[in-house]
Amino acid sequence: MGIMGISVLGRFFGHGSGFTIRLSSIDIKFMGSVHAMPGITSTKNVFDINIPFKNKMGSGMLPENIKGPDVTLKGIKVSSPFKVIRIEPSLPIKVGYMSREEIRLTIEGPRMNYDGPIAIDFGNDTSEEVTLNISRYTLEFPGRKSDLENTATVMKIQKGQVFRKDVQFYKVGSYMSKVNSITINEPFELVSTQPKAPFVASAKDSFIVSVFIKAPEFNYSGDVRICFS
Repeated sequence: MGIMGISVLGRFFGHGSGFTIRLSSIDIKFMGSVHAMPGITSTKNVFDINIPFKNKMGSGMLPENIKGPDVTLKGIKVSSPFKVIRIEPSLPIKVGYMSREEIRLTIEGPRMNYDGPIAIDFGNDTSEEVTLNISRYTLEFPGRKSDLENTATVMKIQKGQVFRKDVQFYKVGSYMSKVNSITINEPFELVSTQPKAPFVASAKDSFIVSVFIKAPEFNYSGDVRICFS
């Protein structure tokens, strides 16, 4: 038995009033990632699980001066044979970027002994997501154009989420070239770059520019054009 790809196999044994529910692990799934929390043991079939939920969406890719997206939790499910009977605070729960919310779930389990994991799915409403089918990234500089090899990608992210793309400027520019501005094709929005324009490509062998791009509010299929001028 499983939920969203998480194994939730457990062992049932015995019956009666002296049962024990022993959760070997608490597996939290959100936006395609699984995080394991230590298990707990309860001698009652109704018990609480406290989850410290922190919204770090994209934080590993974004510089400190760029704010990532807020997250709104609209549904929480648990694996069988458990069910959620109370959520505090009540849904929907909005969690700001890099903010933390203590979420308490009251869970009802079976009236028998159980030994195994529990899976908790913080499934977000899929209407908040978009699919980007990017055929390629293209760099442009006055007089030069380069289609970057092996850059086709498909990603599913939140509407308006900021993502990062590192590009080699020397695909179109050269040592000591000056860049006054950077633009990107619609429907994408250029949020920031590292380094920020204007700049001079002062490294001899390699000059990487990190481009921070805001996704559109709808599905997109096509290329991404990053223009230096």
